[in-house]
Amino acid sequence: MVRPDSSKDISKKVRSAVIKSRTTLSGVRAGLFRVHAHGSGYDFDQLSEYHDGGDFRRIDWKSSARTNSLLLREYKDEQNRTIHVMVDVSASMEYGTGELLVSGVASELAQALKIISSGADDTFCEHRVHPFLSSWKEIFEQFSLRHRRRALLIIISDFIVADDAVAEYESALRVLARQHELIIIRVRDHRENFIFGASISFMCKDSEQAQSFCTQSDSVGIQEAQIWRAEQAAFFRKCKIPLFDCYAGCEPDDENHIERLVTFLRKNA
Repeated sequence: MVRPDSSKDISKKVRSAVIKSRTTLSGVRAGLFRVHAHGSGYDFDQLSEYHDGGDFRRIDWKSSARTNSLLLREYKDEQNRTIHVMVDVSASMEYGTGELLVSGVASELAQALKIISSGADDTFCEHRVHPFLSSWKEIFEQFSLRHRRRALLIIISDFIVADDAVAEYESALRVLARQHELIIIRVRDHRENFIFGASISFMCKDSEQAQSFCTQSDSVGIQEAQIWRAEQAAFFRKCKIPLFDCYAGCEPDDENHIERLVTFLRKNA
């Protein structure tokens, strides 16, 4: 296995990807992380008279009643925001069939996001989480309590969740998605769905729970893995959370995950 690229190498890849996608790292919203709507911040600015085409949802009815004219509440433009990147460093991330482990790809993506946001007026925060020590539910709840101001949260993980924890993890994520803007970066090995293709029995060790077990590998395992990942993606879509799938050890013509990330952020960040 090889080590992830250095920050200097990542910076070169990011700038190359930005040039290819005709994006700049300066200006309003720094090209990638942009304002979603004019005056859509959360800090009140002033009252203004209502004009045709104004947003009825922003009418200040109490002030309008006092002045006998319709007044709109205006808010300061959200020219900058806090960007949080949450990186999973649990044991299941230390896996890979190619040159780079899943954790290595996750590390490169986190570095790339830091470089991208450094070209803006944004505040960048990185968190490394250990679901083995605490559940995703607890992590999401703690984040919500500590960070009440709306921000952009990017979660990088393989999203391997125990069956008995899926319901509570999904419930906590729904709550988090209402409070913050979320982006999911799901890092996987490109052979994930096919690792169980050979019809043999072998011993496995659950790296999250430190337990060994014997399993029979067959095509049923492939189908179950595909269904599981599809259901996971469907959940993110239902919650309207953008999903970026990134693969470790993929083929040469598809290995530039940083370039793909830049393109994805242009559409979803």
